[in-house]
Amino acid sequence: MVEITNRSNSGELKYTDANYEMAGDFRQDPSTNNVITLNLSVNKINDGFMGNVNGYMENGELKFNMNQIPLAEMASIVTAIANCINEIKEGTV
Repeated sequence: MVEITNRSNSGELKYTDANYEMAGDFRQDPSTNNVITLNLSVNKINDGFMGNVNGYMENGELKFNMNQIPLAEMASIVTAIANCINEIKEGTV
């Protein structure tokens, strides 16, 4: 007997806005469209690699680890990540 305890959709993505290009993968809960994992490599357009971002669901909340992200870029990268997540949820990625 098979008991499915968790089901998700997954995919690879490339997100681009005016300042950043991000590429990586994600998993999404098919019943809510919520992103449950997100792994991105972040590049600033014309400036190159800015770091990596890892998001994961814990206790119903999406939490993030950021590696090598410069402090001066952190706020704008967080905004880009939020926009990316919204586009994933809307199915536009």
